[in-house]
Amino acid sequence: MTISIQVPIRGMSCASCASRIAEALNRIDGVEARVNFALEQAAVTLSSETLLPEVVASIRQLGYEVPSEGVDFQVSGMSCAACASRIENALAALPGIESAEVNFATELARLKLLPGLLTPAAVRDRIVTLGFGAERVRGSVTSRQQQLQAREQQERAEAKQALRQVVIAALLTLPLLVGMFAMAGLLSWHLPAWAEWALATPVQFWIGARFYRGAWLALKNKAANMDVLVATGTSAAYFYSLYLWLSLGAEASGHLYFEASALIITLISLGKLLETRARRSTQSAIRELMALRPDTATLLRGEEWVSVSVDEVLQGDTLRVLVGERVPVDGRITQGSSELDESILTGESMPVMRGVGDSVLGGAINGSGVLTIEATTVGEDS
Repeated sequence: MTISIQVPIRGMSCASCASRIAEALNRIDGVEARVNFALEQAAVTLSSETLLPEVVASIRQLGYEVPSEGVDFQVSGMSCAACASRIENALAALPGIESAEVNFATELARLKLLPGLLTPAAVRDRIVTLGFGAERVRGSVTSRQQQLQAREQQERAEAKQALRQVVIAALLTLPLLVGMFAMAGLLSWHLPAWAEWALATPVQFWIGARFYRGAWLALKNKAANMDVLVATGTSAAYFYSLYLWLSLGAEASGHLYFEASALIITLISLGKLLETRARRSTQSAIRELMALRPDTATLLRGEEWVSVSVDEVLQGDTLRVLVGERVPVDGRITQGSSELDESILTGESMPVMRGVGDSVLGGAINGSGVLTIEATTVGEDS
């Protein structure tokens, strides 16, 4: 039985990074992977759920980050430290759990889940089968809205820092270009060698530090990417100029290439900033679509309709959507008919009539009739 999951990846700097990750994952037996650089995620198909840790380890070995989800549960019914140890060992044995820690004194279980394989509801069910009670802790920090806001704030902070570095790099590089412009005008004026060195060094090793880090990770894994190219090229210009200055002294002025290394780093940093802004715009649109999904769904359990978190909905579950409610997940209508407002999802301005057998999109607004649907796509795929 194959399993398809979405694995988030952080730290990719260009499309070649995505290609490297895809090649490494596809070399694993039983794994098929496609990596999307713009969305910063990999679509992975596994022949067995036990392959997920190997997939994550392979990505991290290449120098990229696979963020894990932190989940907390309040556990009741423990009578001694051995109970906590038993729960901890049982959870750690589940595929998809990166780490598990159960504190008997605080009755708190803290877990890190690898993406895509295990849901918090499945973890809770496992604790319950051991004979203990479990309730997920949903503090304000871990709530979905808070997480989205925190991520947006982090991205804004990163963008501000990148902009600040580009501005500083430009201010340091412009004086270096004056001598080059003067030579183009057949003038012999140029900065002293020590001044060129003083201006180029912060650009090379502070602004350009990200390229050195990326190059090191790539070379350590016997690969090459854009960071290797930038670090190698600018380092050659910088250290050759430094050698000429130390060898020739004042006579080296006019024959140095400090401005070349600084200008390359400045321009590429500017390109990275523009790329980050474009990616933020794409991710912001995706988050807005995700925000359309309601927090709860009405689920058929046995012969009763119960309200559950939308995160607990599984593929194949039967759901009910009342008039005025949003469809919780993508599904197929099994009973009823109604006009659905899908304008914000598809751009269609008029409500669309849907009936038995038709597909419905998560986030669409039910307009005129009660619907019973079968969930076909859940979680991040919906």
